[in-house]
Amino acid sequence: MNYTNFANRIQSNGSGEVTITMQDLSPSMDEKDWKPNRLAGAIAANEKLLDIKLKHYPNDQMGVIGFAGSAKLLHSPAVISRNAQSLRKAFNQRLNEYGTNFTAALELAESCFF
Repeated sequence: MNYTNFANRIQSNGSGEVTITMQDLSPSMDEKDWKPNRLAGAIAANEKLLDIKLKHYPNDQMGVIGFAGSAKLLHSPAVISRNAQSLRKAFNQRLNEYGTNFTAALELAESCFF
């Protein structure tokens, strides 16, 4: 299913929007119930979102949070048109931790906005 059309665009002061993606990096993402595995599907979805934003909203900012037992800011919010390559690298980072602490990821995302 394609979810990229479900997001509502929120714009303030003409500078574009900030998107923070949160990617589960727990060991369960290696499960192969999604081909080739869950993590590959998540990375592909984030890359598709980046491609769409790069094409239509290149001045928007994007950041990346990875989470497992804890959360880590893998890429600070940055203008997409100038940072697409480093954002793609961030999608492919891993955390060597167990657990799925989604709360830590949400708290970290909130701190990116305030």
